[in-house]
Amino acid sequence: LETVRQKSFVIRNMGQLRTWGSLEFLEAYLDDSDLQQEASMSILAIALPVVFDDAEFTGAYVNELLRKVASVIAGAESEYIRANIMNYLRSAELEEGFVSLFNGRNLDGWQGNTTGYVVENGILVFRPELGERGHLYTDREYSDFIIRFEFQLTPGANNGLAIRTPLEGDPAYAGMEIQILDDDDPIYENLREYQYHGSVYGIIPAKRGFLNPVGEWNYQEVIAKGTHITVILNGETIVDGCVHEASKNGTIDGRDHPGVLRESGYIAFMSHGTVVSFRNIRIKDLASNKGP
Repeated sequence: LETVRQKSFVIRNMGQLRTWGSLEFLEAYLDDSDLQQEASMSILAIALPVVFDDAEFTGAYVNELLRKVASVIAGAESEYIRANIMNYLRSAELEEGFVSLFNGRNLDGWQGNTTGYVVENGILVFRPELGERGHLYTDREYSDFIIRFEFQLTPGANNGLAIRTPLEGDPAYAGMEIQILDDDDPIYENLREYQYHGSVYGIIPAKRGFLNPVGEWNYQEVIAKGTHITVILNGETIVDGCVHEASKNGTIDGRDHPGVLRESGYIAFMSHGTVVSFRNIRIKDLASNKGP
């Protein structure tokens, strides 16, 4: 295949060939701006069932592929398609043991800054103009877990996902902070490597270049298992490392981070004075699945 037209013809017809090999072939074109929409529609034809109970292709690989499609799909029907994908993934996640952390109506299950964080049309939004700059914490503590959510940045936006943090102190040090940041904005041109989006702040830097443009929704997953932290952004693993190993000879920011030793704590969305939105927040408690 040499031309975009030839490739497009093949990709469109691959949706009729319902095999694992077809999905793997199509996945490679999700990063091709000329062909990602054709690839997305063919993947949906294979992997997204009309009736959820009739799913033929299932599992973590398919779910991640559908999430990536949801992050790139565009066009007049894109919001409808994206909603259908997310409904299917939620039904799959329920079977995997995920539960919702945000009901889309109010802040039940959360504590702390319930003034600056508000619910708007089913979305959790931090509004700095309301005057409250504190953090929003879960009502309960977690140790090992997988948390998944979507977020939308505004120009220059800065927030953070705190994990295993106490209710007192700066979560970036007392716990751990996973950066949520529009690090392409010119105001952040002098950032250190451990400050980019997705980094475990001050400890493990993240790979860059996988944020969607400002104003578009991003999908993120954070996995905390013991001292190992994994961050997946829009289908790409941008952090995969051990915070103990990364800090045992001193952290890269040169500061004390006692939070890396904490085995459990609260999860929080941090607030740094800019508007950031969140939706579809869910969690799987891995600690409750451990054997004796």
